[in-house]
Amino acid sequence: MVVAMDTVHSYKGKEEHAVIVVDAVNRSFPLIHPRNIFFEVLGNTIERVISEEKRLFYVALSRAMKSIVFLTEGGNVSPFLMNVIRKSVINPIDLNILNVPERKGTHYVVRVTNKYSFEDTYNIKSYLNENKYHWNPVDKTWNKHFDGRSFSRESILRESWIGYAKNVNISVQDEFENKIMDISLENGKIQ
Repeated sequence: MVVAMDTVHSYKGKEEHAVIVVDAVNRSFPLIHPRNIFFEVLGNTIERVISEEKRLFYVALSRAMKSIVFLTEGGNVSPFLMNVIRKSVINPIDLNILNVPERKGTHYVVRVTNKYSFEDTYNIKSYLNENKYHWNPVDKTWNKHFDGRSFSRESILRESWIGYAKNVNISVQDEFENKIMDISLENGKIQ
């Protein structure tokens, strides 16, 4: 999925299949700066600013080729959006009642770290290398990527280096950086 994020101003003349208008609330549409009153002497009245903001809001609406989504707050909906709601069929969704979508990882990163001292992984580095783990000097971990379809806790515990490890921590994350599991080996036994 390709997602582009930008201001409504920069989307003039562009189109996308789907557009999400974020912050469709009264404080953003219309956006009236508190210092705007000082520009009235130059002919920039509040009515003119509101009219320009309304045109800008409709620019956002006209960028969608197939679908448009508005993110707003109950009780603080932009008056421009209220006009659209009165004239259109819009299906509101309360995000507070939606379940978080389940994401199944396509790959996992297994990180092996020292439990007590650098010797914990140093003593097994040749076994980790044989099992295609790579040393990351920045976060001082041994890392290996697993395909999500073939990954399991048992697949880690079957690796040959496990029998030689004494005091290490094993952390598994998916590509979204969600922690999947932690395994602790102490004195060669799984804790």
